[in-house]
Amino acid sequence: MRKYILFFFLLSFGLASGQQSGEFSIHAGGAFSLLKYDLEKGKSAWGPGGHIGLGYRYYFSARWSLGTGAEYQTYGSELKSDAFEGASPAQDPEGDSFEFRYRGEGYREKQRSGYLAIPLNLQFETAAPGTSWYINLGGKLAFNLHGSGRIQLPSLSTSAYYPEWDVELKDPAFMGFGQWDNIRSSDREVPTKTAFLLSGETGVKRPGGWIRYIGVYADYGLNNILKTPGTSPAVGYVPDDPVNFTYRSLTAAVNGSGVPYVEKLMPLSLGLKIRIVPYLKKDSGKK
Repeated sequence: MRKYILFFFLLSFGLASGQQSGEFSIHAGGAFSLLKYDLEKGKSAWGPGGHIGLGYRYYFSARWSLGTGAEYQTYGSELKSDAFEGASPAQDPEGDSFEFRYRGEGYREKQRSGYLAIPLNLQFETAAPGTSWYINLGGKLAFNLHGSGRIQLPSLSTSAYYPEWDVELKDPAFMGFGQWDNIRSSDREVPTKTAFLLSGETGVKRPGGWIRYIGVYADYGLNNILKTPGTSPAVGYVPDDPVNFTYRSLTAAVNGSGVPYVEKLMPLSLGLKIRIVPYLKKDSGKK
């Protein structure tokens, strides 16, 4: 479905770029991006992001125009938690049931996500004979293409509570109980839902040259894009291989009470943007 949407917009841009009242452009930008989580004992940190795409503007007058397009947009972010803990039912290699308890400190998860975004915005520009000022405001519909996260955990302590004997074991290590350091996971998939973004941009429009627009932009997520709340523990015990645990992103995990660590996720970005106009049949910036 997404490839057909992209093909439709690319075809539309190619046909429309030759019209007198239109402007075809290629744009790119670099940004500070953030996947903002409502983590109780943690926070999100800004990371690198950006976008590249094609655009088309239809001019109603020298000052007002409507723009759309298609772009590939990326978000880079880091999820941090100074400490988290949880528990889950498990069985040891001998088949005895116990409660597996864990506590992690210094949790870090670097995340990357990519989206196909379809913008729609209204632009005003001063239409001065020379360099002019412009501003536009609108929204974007962003379809998730991919998302992943890699976990880093400097410190993890594990133990086993056996309710039958009312005892908690913090060793031996070969059973998976003890202290573990410098844990790094492989990439974990972090899928998200379609995002609805409020988008704004402002800057200057140059009278000539390929780089016609130089400005700053911001995108603000309006909906919760977390696809599925957590259902499994962040750290899992494996009876057949007790010293190698399974790790799940906090975005898809629950604490010891069965409550998801994260219940809401919203994307944000702020950055610089240029628009290149390789061919402009009519200079709409002039009266």
